[in-house]
Parts: sequence; C-alpha cells; structure tokens
Amino acid sequence: MKVTAIIGFCVVSAVLLKAVERESSEIKLVGVLFCVCTVLYYGLALIMDIADTFEPLIDSAGIDSEYFEILMKALGIAYLTSAAEEYCRQCGEGALASAAALIGRLGMIAVSLPLMRAAGDMVGGLVK
Repeated sequence: MKVTAIIGFCVVSAVLLKAVERESSEIKLVGVLFCVCTVLYYGLALIMDIADTFEPLIDSAGIDSEYFEILMKALGIAYLTSAAEEYCRQCGEGALASAAALIGRLGMIAVSLPLMRAAGDMVGGLVK
C-alpha cells in the first residue's frame, strides 16, 4: 500500500511541477529535489523492511550476512547514482551527470572489494 501512495505522490508532483515550470524553472528544480528526497526517505523505510525480512532467511541458509550487506549497499549506490544522474541531466549538466555515474560505479566497486577478496581466497583455497 505504501508503494501505491509513493507512486501517486510522484505522479501528482510531476503534474504540479510541470505547471510550476511555466512560472519559474528554478522553483521547479527545487521542487523536484524536494520530491526526490521525500520519495527516497520513504524508500529507505521499504529497504529496511526488505532487509529485516531477508536477514533471518540468510542466517538460516548459512550465508554470511556481510554478503547481503554488500548487495544492499551496491543496490543503494546504483539507485542513488541513477537518481543523481537523471537530476543533473534534467538540469542540463551532462558533464556533472557523467561524473555522478562514474563515482557511482567506483563506489560500487569499492563496496564490493570484500566480496572480491573472499572470492579470491576461495579460489586460492581450491587451487592449493
């Protein structure tokens, strides 16, 4: 039910912001930023619900919870990067959007380094 309300908020906000755009594009951009932050705030609550649901499943499967944390961090970085990139493009800042995309990709690599180390250790143990 929360998802439906959030999507409705996005649609209504888009219509209102399109009307405001005629008066002032600067106010529209601030409004878009506010709406995106609001949606992300409620999205974080949904992510926490998902994490709380998966945590017992991961524990019972015998999977290290660190791997799930890495997955959630990478997913969060991907979504935030996508939102920032799209916002920068809407503002007409293509170079800034590309920079946001690059830093997002580098952030996902940095977050996944422990997973890469564990995979390397596993392969190294199999080779010996």
